[in-house]
Amino acid sequence: MLYAAYQARHDGTDFSFDGRDDANGILGTFSPDGVPPIVTADTLDGLRTLARAHLGEEPGAFLYLTNADGRVLEIMINAKYHRALEAANRSTGIAGALLLFCTTSLVATAFSMIGWWAIVAFVGAACLYCVILRLRLFNEIEGAVICEIFLILGLVLIPAIKIATGD
Repeated sequence: MLYAAYQARHDGTDFSFDGRDDANGILGTFSPDGVPPIVTADTLDGLRTLARAHLGEEPGAFLYLTNADGRVLEIMINAKYHRALEAANRSTGIAGALLLFCTTSLVATAFSMIGWWAIVAFVGAACLYCVILRLRLFNEIEGAVICEIFLILGLVLIPAIKIATGD
């Protein structure tokens, strides 16, 4: 029996759950629509080895391992690559949020003359953001939005409190 690995299409029209058979390890069916396989092998283990080699060359690939009848036996991705990509995206999101906090504090300092209170507000927002991320209450973007709202409210309240107290 010949086994083949196919690159998944991005529109998702190549895979169907029709013919799914959990008892035999069949996840569904694949319709290649004339697309040639990435690699082929005589055994499933041989196909796994060749598919891993392909994922080493193309780490972002998403492969369907099929039998001769087009039944999908396994789906393979390069898990290390996707974890590293997710970590990089998370770090970029966190850095962007901190830059937004800095910029907001800088603008507030420049236009309202609140002085060192802007630094206190920035440190407070950054600490709150760190706590939100550590406790996994929200993801990076949701946490940044919440902290930015609190930062803006704090920066608006500081001059109001200064006026109310007569400082």
